[in-house]
Amino acid sequence: MKIVGYFLKGLSLFFFVVIILSVSSTLLQIGEYKKEGTSFIMGYLFGIVFVVAILGWMTYKLFQYSNRLIRENK
Repeated sequence: MKIVGYFLKGLSLFFFVVIILSVSSTLLQIGEYKKEGTSFIMGYLFGIVFVVAILGWMTYKLFQYSNRLIRENK
């Protein structure tokens, strides 16, 4: 189970990096929506924050679970 814990830890760190890169690329693309209204841009930003919060929480829980697996098998 220790190997599974290390695999899940690496997977959670990979997901965290993917989240960071996708948010940065999405925020850089927001300039393409300048013609849209303020309500669209606010909804777009709220959607980004909401999705990142959920994915970040799931990644954090996966990281905690992997640490628990590693600790149990020492």
